[in-house]
Amino acid sequence: MRHTTSRTSALALATLALIVVAAPTEAQGPEVQRLHYFVGEWTYMVGDGGGTVSGKTLADGRLVEWLERYQPATGDAIEIVHVFGYDPGGEAYFWHRYLPDGSVQMFSGWLEGKTWTFLRDSGAGTLIRLTLVEESPTASPFSWARSVKGGGWEQTAQGRMTKVK
Repeated sequence: MRHTTSRTSALALATLALIVVAAPTEAQGPEVQRLHYFVGEWTYMVGDGGGTVSGKTLADGRLVEWLERYQPATGDAIEIVHVFGYDPGGEAYFWHRYLPDGSVQMFSGWLEGKTWTFLRDSGAGTLIRLTLVEESPTASPFSWARSVKGGGWEQTAQGRMTKVK
């Protein structure tokens, strides 16, 4: 199991490297510019927990990295690394979450107006969806939902992000 996680992490990093290397160095397209919404210092609340996120650009602005510190209602805080980008070949956004246990969650996404949607197949016919709305330059409500075996979407959590810097 540990080797599979290492291979998955290596594959994810290699994919990011290929996208960054293949991307042109001239002016970024509007899709990449939209990712810059996530840059800055954010706080958020979700359920009984909350946390902070520090976002910055990488690779000449083509990627956005988030360093998240989540404090659940009970237990120890955890740190999660996120990388957002746009794949021009696939004409889709991607979001990779690197969790403390070494696992990687890979989402694909799109943007319609000011609504970001990211999807991930978590196996056994279960899809996970994050929806985040750019309510303003400093506020974003978001919600998590899941769909099991093609059924309807069940909201599993909701919260709100606030940009503080």
